[in-house]
Amino acid sequence: TNSAQNVFVQDGKLNIRALNEPKSFPQDPNRYAQFSSGKINTKDHFSLKYGRVDFRAKLPTGNGIWPALWMLPQDNVYG
Repeated sequence: TNSAQNVFVQDGKLNIRALNEPKSFPQDPNRYAQFSSGKINTKDHFSLKYGRVDFRAKLPTGNGIWPALWMLPQDNVYG
């Protein structure tokens, strides 16, 4: 979602939070997901040729939870 409830900065830390609230899919308004979450798109804002990216995360556990971090190339050929 584009909601500030799902993605926000607090105490200098980036938070991406899943909420137990039904949301429709933008591409199919008749289809609903039980949870809402968020994403960050850095295309044309951040690019890294060499080096490494470190992240620390507190990940949820439970049935139906699939936490993931996806890093895609700047020239995204994957859609």
